Amino acid sequence: MPIHLKTLAFIFFCLGFFTCTWDLLLKLDVYGFTFKIHTLFFSASLFLQLLIQKSGRLNQFKKILALPFTLCVLGIFLYFLILSYWSFYPLKSYLYSLWYLFNFITIFVSALLMSEFITKRQIHNLVFYTASFLSIVVIIDHIGYQFGYTTGLIGFNQDAILKWGISRPHAFSSEPSYIASFLSISIFFVCPEVIKRKSFTSIILTAIMCLAVFSTTSRTGWVSIVLGSIYLIFFYLRDLKKIPWKVLFVSILSIFTFLILSYYITPEKQKKRFHHELLNPILTWDDGSHKARVRSQLMAWKIAKETNFIGTGLGASFLYWVSNNEVDRGEKEKNETLTSDRGKEVIMSTWGQLLAEGGIFALLLYLSSAIIIIKKLMQNKDYLYDNQKMGALVSSLLFFTFITLFLSNIARGDVWVWIALWGFNTWNINPSLKPLS
Repeated sequence: MPIHLKTLAFIFFCLGFFTCTWDLLLKLDVYGFTFKIHTLFFSASLFLQLLIQKSGRLNQFKKILALPFTLCVLGIFLYFLILSYWSFYPLKSYLYSLWYLFNFITIFVSALLMSEFITKRQIHNLVFYTASFLSIVVIIDHIGYQFGYTTGLIGFNQDAILKWGISRPHAFSSEPSYIASFLSISIFFVCPEVIKRKSFTSIILTAIMCLAVFSTTSRTGWVSIVLGSIYLIFFYLRDLKKIPWKVLFVSILSIFTFLILSYYITPEKQKKRFHHELLNPILTWDDGSHKARVRSQLMAWKIAKETNFIGTGLGASFLYWVSNNEVDRGEKEKNETLTSDRGKEVIMSTWGQLLAEGGIFALLLYLSSAIIIIKKLMQNKDYLYDNQKMGALVSSLLFFTFITLFLSNIARGDVWVWIALWGFNTWNINPSLKPLS
């Protein structure tokens, strides 16, 4: 089969990954549904792959369908699809269920099929250079903010909306926490290979990624960096001979140097606003996004109880909540939700979303899929000899144990790309696939 089809398929997949965080660029809104450019790229990649060696594709699909992870995903899809009939918002739930399956096919299946003709090094480079580009955009926008470009110089800055007087760049994503989470996962996905290469340029770019996460002022991103570092060190400690002390020292020194530099170039007025709007709410437990996230978890539990742990249907929890918890303004002291407070009552957690919209069945299936991925990556301690498996293990642990607690929407493309790349490192449907060398 002509090599150009394989090359083109991989190029389209790369373009899909490169643009998967572009929530605010090259999109089309149709009756509440947003079609983003990465959808087109991933679809094109899958279509081209289906044209390659048609006779062998059936066996590959059988292998993918037989995976325990796939059975969990299809179980979630079928449950949500059936539940759509009784959903609080049937049409939306039905379409969201199809969208969930669509992402699984065009992103996850596409990544596994590509293992026939791409290498782990190409995947590593794709993640590394995409994250590097996004980090540079965030840093430029952060610096541009100091010179009056408060809406963003290349990408976007959330302070254009919040008016806090604090730079909160988020590249082309919808808000800082999404890009910070994406960059955090990227950092730990590529970090083991960066440590192995001992390339000064790679270390500097990784340090820039860390600085970009801190520049977003996303507290989810900050904690992700700390927690991911703990996971990474823990797995390196399981093989004491592999700990690259010199590289770790240079990496940590580079990160702290960038952080100190960032602190000193930030105007005093902005630092005061930073303490007032972001740090003090945590220390005093004043109202803020952290409190809203906790409140949304409680809201998810309440919805699950009210629906007998069956769920409202995918995408229907918000409409269910505001329709069943509206009260008059005079009853505010009862701590109920006012119509004017609707925007605050969004479930900001993947686990909470699954519990509220899919009940205990969807929650357990998703938990099972997470365990399957992590357990497979830890099997036989292969991660000690395969740097990308180590990166996949650390980044998947970070995602499932922390990031999913604070970010929702199981159908997002920038979530499915990671599940696809973890799957690429977990299940080898083509025996010729080699680890990084």
